[in-house]
Amino acid sequence: MQKKLLIIFINIILVLNVVIITDWIFCTGEFYKVIYPMTPVYDNGREENNLPINKNKGSIVTVGDSFTFGDFINQEDTFSYKLQQKTQRKTYNRGYSGGGVQHVLYQLEYSDFFNNLSPEPEYIIYTFIGDHARRIYVNYIAGISNQKNLRYSNKNGKLVLNNLDITPVDKIKVSMLAKKIEDLSFKLKSNNIKFDFLKMHILECKKIIDKKYKKTKFVVLVYNPNLDLHIQKPFYSNRWGELEKEGIKVIRLDDKKYDYLNTKDYLAEDDIHPSGKAWDEITDIVIKELNL
Repeated sequence: MQKKLLIIFINIILVLNVVIITDWIFCTGEFYKVIYPMTPVYDNGREENNLPINKNKGSIVTVGDSFTFGDFINQEDTFSYKLQQKTQRKTYNRGYSGGGVQHVLYQLEYSDFFNNLSPEPEYIIYTFIGDHARRIYVNYIAGISNQKNLRYSNKNGKLVLNNLDITPVDKIKVSMLAKKIEDLSFKLKSNNIKFDFLKMHILECKKIIDKKYKKTKFVVLVYNPNLDLHIQKPFYSNRWGELEKEGIKVIRLDDKKYDYLNTKDYLAEDDIHPSGKAWDEITDIVIKELNL
Protein backbone atom coordinates (compact mmCIF):
# COMPACT_ATOMS: atom_id res chain seq x y z
CA MET A 1 0.00 0.00 0.00
CA GLN A 2 2.78 2.41 0.95
CA LYS A 3 4.65 1.50 -2.21
CA LYS A 4 1.58 2.31 -4.34
CA LEU A 5 1.12 5.66 -2.59
CA LEU A 6 4.80 6.46 -3.15
CA ILE A 7 4.47 5.64 -6.87
CA ILE A 8 1.35 7.85 -7.14
CA PHE A 9 3.14 10.69 -5.32
CA ILE A 10 6.20 10.44 -7.62
CA ASN A 11 3.95 10.47 -10.70
CA ILE A 12 2.16 13.61 -9.46
CA ILE A 13 5.50 15.35 -8.91
CA LEU A 14 6.67 14.34 -12.39
CA VAL A 15 3.48 15.62 -14.02
CA LEU A 16 3.70 18.93 -12.15
CA ASN A 17 7.33 19.35 -13.20
CA VAL A 18 6.46 18.66 -16.84
CA VAL A 19 3.64 21.25 -16.67
CA ILE A 20 5.87 23.86 -15.05
CA ILE A 21 8.82 23.28 -17.39
CA THR A 22 6.59 23.15 -20.49
CA ASP A 23 4.83 26.34 -19.44
CA TRP A 24 8.13 28.07 -18.81
CA ILE A 25 9.48 27.16 -22.26
CA PHE A 26 6.17 28.05 -23.91
CA CYS A 27 5.81 31.37 -22.11
CA THR A 28 9.37 32.52 -22.71
CA GLY A 29 9.44 31.45 -26.34
CA GLU A 30 8.83 33.55 -29.44
CA PHE A 31 5.07 33.06 -29.23
CA TYR A 32 4.84 35.13 -26.07
CA LYS A 33 7.45 37.77 -26.68
CA VAL A 34 6.16 41.31 -26.25
CA ILE A 35 4.70 42.47 -29.54
CA TYR A 36 2.42 45.28 -28.34
CA PRO A 37 3.89 48.56 -27.09
CA MET A 38 1.91 50.19 -24.28
CA THR A 39 0.52 52.94 -26.45
CA PRO A 40 -2.49 54.59 -24.83
CA VAL A 41 -5.49 54.07 -27.09
CA TYR A 42 -7.56 57.14 -27.81
CA ASP A 43 -8.66 56.52 -31.39
CA ASN A 44 -9.34 52.92 -32.37
CA GLY A 45 -10.54 53.64 -35.88
CA ARG A 46 -14.21 53.13 -35.09
CA GLU A 47 -15.14 56.77 -34.68
CA GLU A 48 -15.44 57.94 -38.26
CA ASN A 49 -18.92 57.92 -39.78
CA ASN A 50 -21.27 60.12 -41.76
CA LEU A 51 -24.09 60.19 -39.24
CA PRO A 52 -25.72 63.56 -38.61
CA ILE A 53 -24.65 65.51 -35.52
CA ASN A 54 -26.52 68.11 -33.52
CA LYS A 55 -23.73 70.47 -32.45
CA ASN A 56 -25.96 71.95 -29.75
CA LYS A 57 -25.79 68.66 -27.84
CA GLY A 58 -22.84 67.48 -25.80
CA SER A 59 -20.89 64.51 -27.09
CA ILE A 60 -20.71 61.00 -25.59
CA VAL A 61 -17.62 58.87 -25.04
CA THR A 62 -17.96 55.11 -24.61
CA VAL A 63 -15.17 53.27 -22.77
CA GLY A 64 -14.62 49.65 -21.82
CA ASP A 65 -13.38 46.48 -23.45
CA SER A 66 -14.22 44.48 -26.59
CA PHE A 67 -17.94 44.79 -25.82
CA THR A 68 -17.64 48.55 -26.21
CA PHE A 69 -15.23 48.35 -29.13
CA GLY A 70 -17.55 45.94 -30.94
CA ASP A 71 -15.68 42.69 -31.47
CA PHE A 72 -17.40 40.31 -33.93
CA ILE A 73 -19.87 42.94 -35.18
CA ASN A 74 -19.81 45.65 -37.83
CA GLN A 75 -19.25 49.28 -36.94
CA GLU A 76 -22.90 50.16 -37.55
CA ASP A 77 -23.90 47.57 -34.93
CA THR A 78 -21.71 48.99 -32.14
CA PHE A 79 -22.97 50.77 -29.04
CA SER A 80 -21.28 54.06 -29.98
CA TYR A 81 -22.66 54.06 -33.53
CA LYS A 82 -26.20 53.40 -32.35
CA LEU A 83 -25.95 56.11 -29.71
CA GLN A 84 -24.94 58.68 -32.31
CA GLN A 85 -27.51 57.41 -34.78
CA LYS A 86 -30.37 57.69 -32.28
CA THR A 87 -29.36 60.85 -30.40
CA GLN A 88 -27.46 62.84 -33.05
CA ARG A 89 -24.76 63.39 -30.43
CA LYS A 90 -21.16 62.97 -31.58
CA THR A 91 -20.12 59.68 -29.96
CA TYR A 92 -16.53 58.53 -29.52
CA ASN A 93 -15.72 54.84 -29.28
CA ARG A 94 -12.74 54.40 -26.94
CA GLY A 95 -13.31 50.69 -26.35
CA TYR A 96 -10.17 48.62 -25.82
CA SER A 97 -10.35 44.93 -26.74
CA GLY A 98 -9.12 42.77 -23.88
CA GLY A 99 -9.17 45.67 -21.46
CA GLY A 100 -10.81 46.44 -18.15
CA VAL A 101 -11.43 49.35 -15.83
CA GLN A 102 -7.68 49.60 -15.19
CA HIS A 103 -7.17 50.34 -18.89
CA VAL A 104 -9.89 52.99 -18.78
CA LEU A 105 -8.11 54.58 -15.82
CA TYR A 106 -4.75 54.41 -17.60
CA GLN A 107 -6.24 56.02 -20.71
CA LEU A 108 -7.64 58.86 -18.62
CA GLU A 109 -4.37 59.36 -16.76
CA TYR A 110 -1.69 58.99 -19.40
CA SER A 111 -3.10 59.19 -22.93
CA ASP A 112 -4.37 61.89 -25.24
CA PHE A 113 -7.83 60.71 -24.26
CA PHE A 114 -9.29 64.21 -23.93
CA ASN A 115 -7.83 65.52 -27.20
CA ASN A 116 -10.17 66.17 -30.10
CA LEU A 117 -13.37 65.66 -28.12
CA SER A 118 -15.73 68.18 -29.66
CA PRO A 119 -18.19 69.22 -28.49
CA GLU A 120 -17.23 68.70 -24.85
CA PRO A 121 -18.59 65.35 -23.63
CA GLU A 122 -21.76 65.44 -21.59
CA TYR A 123 -21.46 61.74 -20.78
CA ILE A 124 -18.63 59.23 -20.49
CA ILE A 125 -20.16 55.75 -20.37
CA TYR A 126 -18.12 52.83 -19.03
CA THR A 127 -19.56 49.41 -19.89
CA PHE A 128 -18.72 47.03 -17.06
CA ILE A 129 -18.84 43.28 -17.57
CA GLY A 130 -18.43 40.85 -14.70
CA ASP A 131 -14.97 39.71 -15.72
CA HIS A 132 -13.58 43.21 -15.11
CA ALA A 133 -13.72 42.48 -11.39
CA ARG A 134 -11.27 39.67 -12.02
CA ARG A 135 -9.08 41.43 -14.56
CA ILE A 136 -7.93 44.03 -12.05
CA TYR A 137 -6.44 41.16 -10.03
CA VAL A 138 -5.58 38.35 -12.46
CA ASN A 139 -3.39 38.22 -15.55
CA TYR A 140 -6.45 36.81 -17.24
CA ILE A 141 -5.30 36.09 -20.80
CA ALA A 142 -2.82 33.32 -21.59
CA GLY A 143 -0.35 35.69 -23.14
CA ILE A 144 2.11 38.32 -22.13
CA SER A 145 2.52 41.95 -23.05
CA ASN A 146 2.75 45.14 -21.06
CA GLN A 147 -0.85 45.87 -22.06
CA LYS A 148 -2.12 42.71 -20.42
CA ASN A 149 0.28 43.24 -17.55
CA LEU A 150 -1.25 46.64 -16.76
CA ARG A 151 -2.58 46.71 -13.22
CA TYR A 152 -2.82 48.99 -10.23
CA SER A 153 -2.09 48.16 -6.60
CA ASN A 154 -3.73 49.52 -3.46
CA LYS A 155 -0.99 51.33 -1.54
CA ASN A 156 -2.36 52.77 1.71
CA GLY A 157 -5.74 53.51 0.19
CA LYS A 158 -4.37 54.91 -3.09
CA LEU A 159 -4.09 53.27 -6.49
CA VAL A 160 -0.53 53.04 -7.75
CA LEU A 161 0.33 51.90 -11.27
CA ASN A 162 2.42 48.73 -11.27
CA ASN A 163 5.68 48.52 -13.19
CA LEU A 164 4.79 47.80 -16.83
CA ASP A 165 8.12 46.14 -17.61
CA ILE A 166 7.85 42.42 -18.31
CA THR A 167 9.85 40.37 -15.81
CA PRO A 168 10.65 36.64 -15.60
CA VAL A 169 8.09 36.44 -12.79
CA ASP A 170 5.42 37.82 -15.16
CA LYS A 171 6.32 35.11 -17.63
CA ILE A 172 5.76 32.50 -14.96
CA LYS A 173 2.43 34.11 -14.08
CA VAL A 174 0.93 33.34 -17.49
CA SER A 175 1.65 29.63 -17.20
CA MET A 176 -1.40 27.40 -16.92
CA LEU A 177 -0.51 26.34 -13.40
CA ALA A 178 0.13 29.87 -12.17
CA LYS A 179 -3.09 31.14 -13.75
CA LYS A 180 -5.06 28.50 -11.88
CA ILE A 181 -3.44 29.60 -8.63
CA GLU A 182 -4.25 33.25 -9.35
CA ASP A 183 -7.82 32.32 -10.25
CA LEU A 184 -8.17 30.37 -7.01
CA SER A 185 -6.80 33.31 -5.03
CA PHE A 186 -9.39 35.57 -6.68
CA LYS A 187 -12.22 33.16 -5.92
CA LEU A 188 -11.26 33.05 -2.26
CA LYS A 189 -11.66 36.82 -1.95
CA SER A 190 -15.05 37.96 -0.70
CA ASN A 191 -17.34 39.87 -3.05
CA ASN A 192 -17.03 42.88 -0.76
CA ILE A 193 -13.24 42.93 -1.11
CA LYS A 194 -13.56 42.60 -4.88
CA PHE A 195 -16.10 45.40 -5.06
CA ASP A 196 -13.99 47.66 -2.83
CA PHE A 197 -11.06 47.38 -5.24
CA LEU A 198 -13.30 47.81 -8.28
CA LYS A 199 -14.91 50.86 -6.66
CA MET A 200 -11.47 52.42 -6.10
CA HIS A 201 -10.77 52.22 -9.84
CA ILE A 202 -14.15 53.64 -10.83
CA LEU A 203 -13.94 56.53 -8.35
CA GLU A 204 -10.45 57.38 -9.55
CA CYS A 205 -11.78 57.53 -13.11
CA LYS A 206 -14.50 59.93 -11.98
CA LYS A 207 -11.97 62.07 -10.14
CA ILE A 208 -9.92 62.57 -13.32
CA ILE A 209 -13.02 63.30 -15.40
CA ASP A 210 -14.28 65.84 -12.85
CA LYS A 211 -10.91 67.58 -12.86
CA LYS A 212 -11.04 67.95 -16.65
CA TYR A 213 -14.73 68.64 -17.13
CA LYS A 214 -16.94 70.13 -14.44
CA LYS A 215 -20.24 69.14 -16.07
CA THR A 216 -19.45 65.77 -17.63
CA LYS A 217 -21.41 62.90 -16.10
CA PHE A 218 -19.73 59.54 -15.55
CA VAL A 219 -22.03 56.57 -16.18
CA VAL A 220 -21.46 52.89 -15.39
CA LEU A 221 -23.46 50.48 -17.54
CA VAL A 222 -23.50 47.17 -15.66
CA TYR A 223 -23.77 44.62 -18.44
CA ASN A 224 -23.13 41.25 -16.82
CA PRO A 225 -23.31 38.39 -19.34
CA ASN A 226 -24.38 35.16 -17.71
CA LEU A 227 -21.35 33.29 -18.97
CA ASP A 228 -18.75 31.33 -17.06
CA LEU A 229 -15.94 30.75 -19.51
CA HIS A 230 -12.22 30.52 -18.87
CA ILE A 231 -11.76 34.10 -20.11
CA GLN A 232 -14.85 35.57 -18.55
CA LYS A 233 -16.44 35.29 -15.12
CA PRO A 234 -19.71 36.77 -13.90
CA PHE A 235 -19.68 39.11 -10.93
CA TYR A 236 -22.73 40.20 -8.99
CA SER A 237 -22.98 42.80 -6.23
CA ASN A 238 -25.76 44.60 -4.36
CA ARG A 239 -23.47 47.59 -3.69
CA TRP A 240 -23.78 49.49 -6.97
CA GLY A 241 -25.88 52.09 -5.17
CA GLU A 242 -22.71 53.26 -3.42
CA LEU A 243 -21.51 54.68 -6.73
CA GLU A 244 -24.75 56.62 -7.11
CA LYS A 245 -23.99 58.32 -3.79
CA GLU A 246 -20.65 59.40 -5.27
CA GLY A 247 -22.38 61.11 -8.19
CA ILE A 248 -22.02 58.26 -10.71
CA LYS A 249 -25.07 57.21 -12.68
CA VAL A 250 -25.45 53.41 -12.69
CA ILE A 251 -27.59 51.64 -15.28
CA ARG A 252 -28.03 48.00 -14.34
CA LEU A 253 -28.62 45.30 -16.92
CA ASP A 254 -27.76 42.50 -14.49
CA ASP A 255 -31.40 42.17 -13.42
CA LYS A 256 -33.20 38.94 -14.35
CA LYS A 257 -35.54 40.84 -16.64
CA TYR A 258 -32.58 41.36 -18.97
CA ASP A 259 -31.57 37.69 -19.08
CA TYR A 260 -32.85 37.52 -22.65
CA LEU A 261 -29.76 39.51 -23.68
CA ASN A 262 -27.78 36.33 -23.05
CA THR A 263 -29.80 34.28 -25.53
CA LYS A 264 -28.59 33.28 -28.99
CA ASP A 265 -30.58 35.96 -30.81
CA TYR A 266 -28.76 38.71 -28.92
CA LEU A 267 -25.20 37.38 -29.23
CA ALA A 268 -22.59 37.86 -31.94
CA GLU A 269 -21.13 34.97 -33.88
CA ASP A 270 -18.76 34.05 -31.05
CA ASP A 271 -21.73 33.54 -28.67
CA ILE A 272 -20.08 35.83 -26.11
CA HIS A 273 -20.21 39.42 -27.32
CA PRO A 274 -23.47 41.31 -27.80
CA SER A 275 -24.88 41.53 -31.30
CA GLY A 276 -26.22 44.63 -33.01
CA LYS A 277 -29.69 43.57 -31.92
CA ALA A 278 -28.60 43.58 -28.28
CA TRP A 279 -26.95 47.00 -28.58
CA ASP A 280 -30.07 48.32 -30.27
CA GLU A 281 -32.14 47.49 -27.19
CA ILE A 282 -29.45 48.56 -24.73
CA THR A 283 -29.09 51.90 -26.50
CA ASP A 284 -32.82 52.52 -26.11
CA ILE A 285 -32.55 51.73 -22.39
CA VAL A 286 -29.61 54.12 -21.97
CA ILE A 287 -31.37 56.89 -23.92
CA LYS A 288 -34.39 56.55 -21.65
CA GLU A 289 -32.34 56.43 -18.43
CA LEU A 290 -30.23 59.47 -19.34
CA ASN A 291 -32.97 61.36 -21.17
CA LEU A 292 -30.79 61.75 -24.23
